[in-house]
Amino acid sequence: MERIQANLWPEETIPAGEGIRHSVRRWWPAIVGLIVVWGVPIWHLSTDWSLSDQYSYGWVVPLLMLYLVRLRLTDAPAPSLGWKEDRKRAAITLGALIFLYFPLIVIRVANPDWRPLGYVIAGQAIVITWIGVYLAAGWRVAWHFSIPLLFFLVAVPWPRPIDAPVMHYLMEKNAGIAIEGLLWDGIAAMRRGNLVVLPTGTVGVDEACSGIYSLQGTLMLSIFLGEMYRLGATRRLVLLLGGVGVALATNAIRTYWLAAVAATQGLEAVEGWHDSAGYTILAANFCALWLATVGLTRLPSRKWLVTGDLSERIYRHSGDDTRRWFVPTGRWFAALTAVVVVGFVFSAWWFARGEAHAEAPLSWQVQQPTSYPGFATKRMSDKVAMTLRHDAGWTGSWKGSHGERVQAWYLRWAPGKNSPQLASMHDPRTCLSGLGLEMQAELSPWEFRQDALALPVKTFRFRDGTETVHVYYALLDDRPSKKMERRYDNTVFSRLELAWEGVRNRGQRLVEIGVWGNLSEEDARKEVEKFLRSYTSIQPQV
Repeated sequence: MERIQANLWPEETIPAGEGIRHSVRRWWPAIVGLIVVWGVPIWHLSTDWSLSDQYSYGWVVPLLMLYLVRLRLTDAPAPSLGWKEDRKRAAITLGALIFLYFPLIVIRVANPDWRPLGYVIAGQAIVITWIGVYLAAGWRVAWHFSIPLLFFLVAVPWPRPIDAPVMHYLMEKNAGIAIEGLLWDGIAAMRRGNLVVLPTGTVGVDEACSGIYSLQGTLMLSIFLGEMYRLGATRRLVLLLGGVGVALATNAIRTYWLAAVAATQGLEAVEGWHDSAGYTILAANFCALWLATVGLTRLPSRKWLVTGDLSERIYRHSGDDTRRWFVPTGRWFAALTAVVVVGFVFSAWWFARGEAHAEAPLSWQVQQPTSYPGFATKRMSDKVAMTLRHDAGWTGSWKGSHGERVQAWYLRWAPGKNSPQLASMHDPRTCLSGLGLEMQAELSPWEFRQDALALPVKTFRFRDGTETVHVYYALLDDRPSKKMERRYDNTVFSRLELAWEGVRNRGQRLVEIGVWGNLSEEDARKEVEKFLRSYTSIQPQV
C-alpha cells in the first residue's frame, strides 16, 4: 500500500506559495482534475438553473465559490504532513469516490429531474476536493477551505416535497402582509389563496406557478457575505435569518406596490411596473444585507469555546509542519477523467441501445369536448406558457351534467432531456393555491382505464370561496402498453430501475380536471370518468 501511495502521491514537495501562485506547470493535472470534478455537478444542475427563475442565480455560485477560495488563500495555514495511516484511508476513499462517477452519470441521464441526486453529486465533488486538499497539504489546510467548498450547496435546488410547501406558505404570508398594508392605506382588498383581490381585479395570477424569486438568492447572498467578511458562527446565523426577513419584507412591499398601482391606475398599469419592481427589491436586498454585514463586523467579537476547542484540536493533531505542498501526480486525474469520460460514453451507448430495442409508446390524447354545453377554450397567460414550455395542449371549460363548472387542462411534452423537469413544474397543490384556491385535503388516488391505457389519477379537494372544487391530476410518461402496469414514481428503487432499463428522455402527458360545485367526491369523479371515456382517443399499437 505504501508503494502504491508513493507512486500516486509522491513526496515531491515545493514551497506552498510557489505551488499555488506560480507553478501552474506542475499543478496543471490538479487544475484539469478540478475542472472535471466540478463540471459534473454544474452539468447536472444547469437544467434547473436554466428553467427555474428561483434558481437562476446558480450560474454565479461557482464564480463566487472561486472568489471565496481566493480569499482563503491569503491566510491559509502552513501545510502539515498527516500520519501515513490517515493518508492511506483518505487515498482509498478518494479512489472509491472517483469510481462512483460512473454509476452516478448513468443514473443522472435517466433521471435529470431528480433533485436529491443533485446533493449527492455536489457532495461528491466537495468531498473529493476536500480529500485532495488534505492529501496535498494536511488537515489544517483542508479544514481552512471547508466553508468555501460547502458554499456550492446553496446552488442545489431544494427537493420538491420541501420546496413546494415552503414556497406556498411564504407566498400566503407575503400576500397577507401586503393586504394589511393596503387596508391601512384605505384600499379595499382581500386575500384569496396567494392572490390579492381588489375592486379593479386580481393581482398575482401570472406568478401562480412560481415562488418568492428572491428568497433563495437572498439566502445565497447572506452566506456569501458572512464568509467574505469572516463573521463568526452566531453572526452568520443572524445574517441568514435577517436575509429571510429582508426577502419576505421586500416581496411584501413589492406586492403592496403593484396592488396599489392596480387599485389606482388599473390592472394594465401593473405590467409596466412588474419587472422594474422585481429588480428594485433585488437591489434593496443586496444593500440591506451588505449594511447588516458591515454592522455585524463592527460588533465586539467573542470566541466561543466549542468552535475554539475544535479548531485547536484539529491544529494539534494535524501532524508536523512541512511548509511544503505535496504535488499530486497526473495519475489521479487521468483516472478521474477516464472514469467520467467512460461514464458519458457508456451512458450514450446504453440508452441508445435501450431506445433501439424499446417498443413504441402508446399514442393517446385527450381531445377538446366541443359538443359539451358552454364549452369554451381558455387562453393560458404568456408567462405561465413560458414557464411550462409544453409542446402541445389545450385548456377549456364547460358545464357538467348537474350544471357545475368544469375546467380541464391537457398538456404534452415531447421526448427530450428537459421534459420531466418541465412537466413536474405544474402541480395543483402549488399552482391552484397560487390562483386563489385553498387546498383542504388530498383524497385517495384511483386509476382510469380504457383499452390499453392505465392512467393514475390523484384527487384533491380545494375551496374556492363558498364552492368546493374537486381536482383530478394525472401525469404519465410515454410508455408502451405492456408497461402501463409499471408505476415509475419518485422512490429510489423506481429511479434506479429507469437507469437499469436504459430509459431516458421520456415524453410526458398531463391531464388536470377541476369540478366546481358542492358535489360529492363520487359524483365529481363520475363526471370526470364520463369526460375521459368520451374524449380520450387511443391509437392501437401495431
